[in-house]
Amino acid sequence: MSLTKRLHEVRTPAGPSRRDPVLDELRQKIHHHLIDELGPLLYDRRMSEDDLRVRVQDQLQKALAKEKAPLSAADKAQLVQDVSDDILGYGPIDRYLKESEITEVMVNGPHSIYVERAGKIETVPAQF
Repeated sequence: MSLTKRLHEVRTPAGPSRRDPVLDELRQKIHHHLIDELGPLLYDRRMSEDDLRVRVQDQLQKALAKEKAPLSAADKAQLVQDVSDDILGYGPIDRYLKESEITEVMVNGPHSIYVERAGKIETVPAQF
């Protein structure tokens, strides 16, 4: 089956495809804070991946504590995961790369991301 035919059979998962602009602004602010605080440590080859992850998580918690934004526990956890993925992984597609049933991740643009799961192509709500 050609890619064109498979794209016509795209399934769209349930759930919102738009992100909250307030959370996006906070995510960006915390992301920049981490870059400013950790700077060269992010590229230090002598630091182990686990040590770097601990450092990033620690700075994330400190940055969130400074912010007075009323966040639910779920929003806070998602924000921490999103920023961690941006800093340490592949950003919004990181979670799909870790899923064993996903065989391909296709990024066609910042707002157009597809995955192949069980031979079917579906759009995902992630965006850059």
